[in-house]
Amino acid sequence: MKRIPVQLAERSYLIEIEQGQLDRCGQSIRKCAAATTAAVIADDTVADLYGQRVLQSLESAEYDAKLITFAAGEASKNLATVRKLYDPLFALGMDRASPVVALGGGVVGDTAGFVAATYLRGVPLIQIPTTLLAMVDSSVGGKVGVNHSAGKNMIGAFYQPRAVVVDTSCLQSLPSAQLRNGLAECVKHAVIRDRALFNSMANQADLLLDASSDIYSGMIAANCKIKANIVSEDERESRQRMILNFGHTIGHAAEAMGGYKQLSHGESVAIGMTLAGRLAARHVGFGEVDELEALLRRLGLPTALPPFDIEDLLVLMKRDKKASAGILRWVLPTRIGSVKIVDDVPE
Repeated sequence: MKRIPVQLAERSYLIEIEQGQLDRCGQSIRKCAAATTAAVIADDTVADLYGQRVLQSLESAEYDAKLITFAAGEASKNLATVRKLYDPLFALGMDRASPVVALGGGVVGDTAGFVAATYLRGVPLIQIPTTLLAMVDSSVGGKVGVNHSAGKNMIGAFYQPRAVVVDTSCLQSLPSAQLRNGLAECVKHAVIRDRALFNSMANQADLLLDASSDIYSGMIAANCKIKANIVSEDERESRQRMILNFGHTIGHAAEAMGGYKQLSHGESVAIGMTLAGRLAARHVGFGEVDELEALLRRLGLPTALPPFDIEDLLVLMKRDKKASAGILRWVLPTRIGSVKIVDDVPE
């Protein structure tokens, strides 16, 4: 088992990475949540795949556990879904020691995480990510929340999990498009912090398109370590943690422009990284944008925007949570492995 610590004083926790973790997750959860009841929140797709295995593991750890589901997809990531999820928690008799287990991808992790942060003003949250994107990014760092018509993740909180439990075998059930979504976030981490990781991905791009590849355990651990270190430096995104949003200023706006249907999150981030890279070439002398674009294309990710109206895109970009007084803050690479935050880019 690989264990990556997220160092946040009394809110510190471990990311545990190993094949077969779904069947042992009850043991990990029992160590950090002493209670009699537990709720597993999953979308209906993931519930069919893994729900019973997680329930059995919780029951073997002496929890009275219930599986609660909602419709799969980004369209469910809203306050209406959150309201519906509270009722079964009350019916189960969940108290402040009872863990909410978020079983699924980014939508489930963000939504169930927001439920955990707000039910009884906060109960233990356990993240069990089942997609690559969630394993390397959204399950780590404590950002939880839902979408609003004003933009993606506009309603939420910083709420750290008690543990992140990663079963790498879940990758084998992912459609190839979902795998590529996660690979976009892996490229992001490499560009902002780790040239060696970028080189490794470039050298093994073909293997990365095979979810059963043995390289994934190490790849996930390397990405989690990067994110854990950044989160430990700046938990609430006062400055340094903003670098994790490389590609997201344009990416989130593009995702919203497509109604969260035309482009997936990973596709949007890939486009956003490409365009931020081109901007960086002009604004801060980034000389490796062709190398970045080449890797994204090898991983089957897009590098160009659909024919969106740019003025409409700018309106959405200015709603970015990093913007201040309407001025956009950009995360721009100066070289692969290093980025800077700039706010003097002319519109």
